[in-house]
Amino acid sequence: AEVDTQIGRLIDHLKATGEYDETLIIFTSDHGELHERGIAGHTAPIHYEPVVHVPLIAFSPEVSKRVDVLTPTSNIDLLPTIASLANLPNPTWSEGEILPQYGGTESSDRTIYTFDAVKNSAFGPLVRYTLGMIKGSSKLIRFKYPEYDRSEFYKLDSDPQELNDLAANGLSIEAQ
Repeated sequence: AEVDTQIGRLIDHLKATGEYDETLIIFTSDHGELHERGIAGHTAPIHYEPVVHVPLIAFSPEVSKRVDVLTPTSNIDLLPTIASLANLPNPTWSEGEILPQYGGTESSDRTIYTFDAVKNSAFGPLVRYTLGMIKGSSKLIRFKYPEYDRSEFYKLDSDPQELNDLAANGLSIEAQ
């Protein structure tokens, strides 16, 4: 309720100053939540779908109606999208793409990566991380930690809750 109140205050201010119709407003997050498996906060190195699907809501004068984008996108797409809307060049080091509703193209075959390495020293090599790769309905999660080192593989179209780890069941990831 407090967040809603503060967002309302921001929008009221933009309207009162005449800036609302010239402002791009983006709401997003760095991760989703996974309460249904008893995990809250940053307590586990997991990359299941409820955690990697983050909210992304954008309002801009260029878009007059709601558009739901159902093809894969990533938070790395925010920089090129904002640069494009501001008529600025996309930095050469940016790996993102312009979001589909702002002039980019939809690609259902795009590979999306997820990464978590919050428990590493800022001054040393990565020794604790979780890496995910999603392409189409295939999802590979790699856990690399001193105490465990394993991979999980899911077919999201037939197992959207990621309960049947195909790698643990002896199926070859390469064959998938």
